[in-house]
Amino acid sequence: MGWNEVGKIAEVERRMDAKQFVEILDKNLIPSIEEFGIFEEEMIFQQDNNFKHNSKLT
Repeated sequence: MGWNEVGKIAEVERRMDAKQFVEILDKNLIPSIEEFGIFEEEMIFQQDNNFKHNSKLT
C-alpha cells in the first residue's frame, strides 16, 4: 500500500510463515513496484520484528 494507490493484494491462506512471506513479496510487492514505476531510492519498506520478517530465508 502506498501513498498514491494500493498495490497487488495477496490472500493469506494459512498462518503465514517466512516461506509464504517471501512468496507474497515475490509475487505481489515486486510487480506492484514495477507497475507503479517506483524507483528504489523513493521506496521505504517497513516491517516489524515478527519472526517471519527476521528469518534467514527472508
